Amino acid sequence: MARRQAELLELSWPEQINAFLVTDCYDPRGAYSHPLTVDISHNVGSTLCETLLHEATHVADVHTSQLGQRSLKNNVMEHLRGTELRLSTTKAWNVWHATIFASSAYQVRTHIDPDHIDYALPRNLYAHFGVPGLPTLWERFATQEIDEQEFLAGIVYDLTSGLRARTKQS
Repeated sequence: MARRQAELLELSWPEQINAFLVTDCYDPRGAYSHPLTVDISHNVGSTLCETLLHEATHVADVHTSQLGQRSLKNNVMEHLRGTELRLSTTKAWNVWHATIFASSAYQVRTHIDPDHIDYALPRNLYAHFGVPGLPTLWERFATQEIDEQEFLAGIVYDLTSGLRARTKQS
């Protein structure tokens, strides 16, 4: 599962990641990446698996950057900043963060529990980040139904569809 996560996101895992499972986390969301700390009173079952993978992926993301290697993150963020949307670095990073959510949940569904529901779905995080269609788009990318360029174009379409809908409501 971790190897596939790294492969799809083009990340390198550090040699070791220390994980701390606690029953009272200093982060109100119940998980934090640096150091990897996950509140097991809030994250249980397949959600615990997804949360651990998600937070560990942030560690791999930092590790990959420190090695000076490019990853899918670079491609996502550069693409988003280069489109007509001209997203800020923060907004582009939020889309990358949503991608980590989608990828982690996909890995859990694929390798552990086919009925697993993404941590981000009931919390409406994909919509919050402007990419409500990302879980489906990620699955299509992960199964090679679409390539990276189509994945990136799908993200832009998702973002612009949301902008158009919000503009109509105004």
